Amino acid sequence: GKDVDDLFAAMPPFEAVKLVLTKCVQSQGKGRARKLMFIDISKAHLYAPVDEETEAYVDLPSECKKEGVCGRLNFWLYGMRPASRGWENEYSRRLTDQGFVRGEASPCCFYRQEDDMRCVVHGDDFVFEGDAKKLKEVAAKLSEHWIVKVRATLGPDASDDKEVSVLNRIIRWGPQSLLYEADPRHVEKLLRELDLEDCKSV
Repeated sequence: GKDVDDLFAAMPPFEAVKLVLTKCVQSQGKGRARKLMFIDISKAHLYAPVDEETEAYVDLPSECKKEGVCGRLNFWLYGMRPASRGWENEYSRRLTDQGFVRGEASPCCFYRQEDDMRCVVHGDDFVFEGDAKKLKEVAAKLSEHWIVKVRATLGPDASDDKEVSVLNRIIRWGPQSLLYEADPRHVEKLLRELDLEDCKSV
């Protein structure tokens, strides 16, 4: 049968995100304004180009359909087998263009030695840790290629965000620590399986 490697894109373990959070907290008070930036990319899979060795065709919509004519795709569409892998290749290329090196243990983790910046990618969600000014520069450069939404920038300054949700977990920046809550859906699932949904919270 056909190789199924193109069906899936790599996904990082949550431990990779926790490592990035830890590195940011450890840097505080050492004269470096390091923060956490959380961004997501709108319509991410539509940015994945069809590679040169592959050809993909689709029927044209009814308003411009012609007998014997179809459309050749330049970019993958949502739901097509190679879309996820194509997006992984696309974001990896854009990050390496900015000087990041892709991880060997997890291809979703990136590191840039020149400014000690880290990034973990989960689908269309990016978590960056680094110098506050450099974070803005990275987001601006990515915005040249994609629709980038900076969801939050967590940090110690009064103007910084103090809470964000990532991978169904709440992350809070406190005065002395960085806290994250487990996925609340796990609690709901446990209560349901133990038939305790109507019990008192005690």
